[in-house]
Amino acid sequence: MGIGRSAKTWPLRLPSCLMSPLRSFSDITTAWNLTRLHPIESGADFVVCLCLSGLLGAKGAFRRPNNKIGTSSKGQHVDVDQTDLSSLAKLPRPESNGRSAAAVAATGVDRDTGGQKRVTNRESCYTLLVMRNRQSVALACSLICIVCSGVLLLLSFGRSIHEVMAAETEALIVETHLTVILPDNSDSFFRSVASGGRSEAVFQQVALEFLYYNSDREVGLLLRQARWMQTDGVLIYLPEQNSFKHEINQLESSGIPVVTLIHDTPLSERRAHLGFDDEGIARELVRMIGIRAEQDTQTWALLIGSDNEGQPTWGGTRIAAVVRSMLSSYGGVELLSERAIVHGYFSGEQASVRLLREHPDLGGIIVAVPQTLGGVVQALIDQHRLGSIGVVGIDFGAGVEEALTRGLLDGTISRHPEQVGVQGVRTLIHAVRGEYIAEYHDLAYSAVEPTRGTSWQE
Repeated sequence: MGIGRSAKTWPLRLPSCLMSPLRSFSDITTAWNLTRLHPIESGADFVVCLCLSGLLGAKGAFRRPNNKIGTSSKGQHVDVDQTDLSSLAKLPRPESNGRSAAAVAATGVDRDTGGQKRVTNRESCYTLLVMRNRQSVALACSLICIVCSGVLLLLSFGRSIHEVMAAETEALIVETHLTVILPDNSDSFFRSVASGGRSEAVFQQVALEFLYYNSDREVGLLLRQARWMQTDGVLIYLPEQNSFKHEINQLESSGIPVVTLIHDTPLSERRAHLGFDDEGIARELVRMIGIRAEQDTQTWALLIGSDNEGQPTWGGTRIAAVVRSMLSSYGGVELLSERAIVHGYFSGEQASVRLLREHPDLGGIIVAVPQTLGGVVQALIDQHRLGSIGVVGIDFGAGVEEALTRGLLDGTISRHPEQVGVQGVRTLIHAVRGEYIAEYHDLAYSAVEPTRGTSWQE
C-alpha cells in the first residue's frame, strides 16, 4: 500500500496505538458493572483494571509505528520515527541505468527499486505529522481513560460504603423480634387482627412472628416456646378462663415483656393489657333493641360466652347482669334464661335452631358472644325468620353485612379487629423499647345500625 493512500485513509481506520486504551476502557466498564452487583468483592478487580488502563494507554501512546516511508539505495527501509527530514535528504540516490532524472521524476517509479514509488520531502513531512498526531490522540485517550477510571472508582467505593452502612442500620432495626400468639387463624376476626399487626410491624420496622393454638392446653407450650426462642416481646390472646400465670411470669423474669389482648390474667406480672369495656358493649346492645322493646310484650333470648366445659365465663356473666338490669326498665320485654355457648359460627347456628324450636313465638335474640352472629343469621335464614325476629350481636361474619344493608338486623357491635392488632403491636413495641406504657388500655368499638328494611320473606 502506498504512503499517500495510507495517509489519506487513516481517519477511517483506528490505528493500533488507539486500540490498547480502548480495550482497557472496555475492561473498566465491565469491572464497573460487576461492582454494581458486588461492590465489595469486585473492588480489587476494578483497581487492577485501573492500573492496566494506564499501562496499556501509555504503551499505545509511545509505541513506534511500523509504517515504512521508503527504501534507501542499499535496500534498507527508512522509518519516520528513526530519522528526520535532513537525513532523508542525504540518502544516496540509486542509479537510473541510463534513464534520465526527468523521466524518473515524471513517473515517480524507478525500475531498479522494484517499481516502488520514491518518497519526496513533502510526503515525508506530511507522514511525520500524521504519526505525531496519532501519538497525541493516543496519549489524550489514555489520560481520559485514566481520569474516568478514577472517577468510577471513587463512585464505586462511595456506593460500597453507603450499602455497608445501610445494611448495618437495617440489621439493627430487624433485631427487634416480636411474637404474637392467637387462636386458630380460620376465624375472620383473628385474621384481621393479624393483618393489622403486620401493617404496624412494617411501619415500625420490626420482625413479627405468629403462633396459633387450637386448644387451651397448647397456650402454655407456646409461651414456653417463645421464651426458648428468646423473642423480644410477646403479644397474646389468652383464653378467657386461663391459668398461665407461671409461664407469663417466667417470660417477664427473663426480660421479655408480655402484653395480653382482650382477655387478661391480672394476677400475673404481665406488662400491660388491652381490652374492651364489656359493660359498655352490653349497654349498646340494649340500646339498639330499644325501639322493639317499647312495643308489645316480647320474649327475648340472651346468648353469652362459655368455657370448654360449658360453664359461663366471667365476662359473659357480667354482660348478662347489665342486660337484665337495663331491660328491666322495659315492661314489654321478657328475657329468657341466658344460654352459655362457646364462640363460633356453628355453635351460634345450633343454639339459634334450638331456640326457635323451643320458642316458636320468640321475639328476638341478643348475641353477646363474639364471632357468633354469622351462625345466628344463617339459622334464621334457614328457618325463614330473618327480619321477623329482632337480632343484635357482636362482630361481623358470613351474611351479617348483607343483612345489615337490607335492614334485617337491628345492629351489631364492631370491635375493629385491624385496629386491635395495630394497638397491640404498638403497645408491645413501646414496652420492648423501655418506654412508659399504662397498665390498662381500652380498645375502641362502635355500634353499626342499618336503616330498617323489609322482612326476609318479602
